[in-house]
Amino acid sequence: MTATVRLGSDLRRYTDGFAELEATGSTVSSLIADLTTRYPELGERLAAGTAVVINGVLIAHPEYEPVPDGAEVYFVPQPSGG
Repeated sequence: MTATVRLGSDLRRYTDGFAELEATGSTVSSLIADLTTRYPELGERLAAGTAVVINGVLIAHPEYEPVPDGAEVYFVPQPSGG
């Protein structure tokens, strides 16, 4: 399954400035693994905790969340509570 991955501005420094990437995987974890092979530092940041939005839906516990083929996946900074 291929997804379009969009990154928040704070993560683009780990992808040579790319804001949008294609990644392969059936779950969020497998997308991160695919991205890690190309951008190791990005993988570390994504695994450390970013919010994940799949096709417009914020996912609370994204590790094993299925990713439909052709999905738009956004990795953004975790919202802070207070």
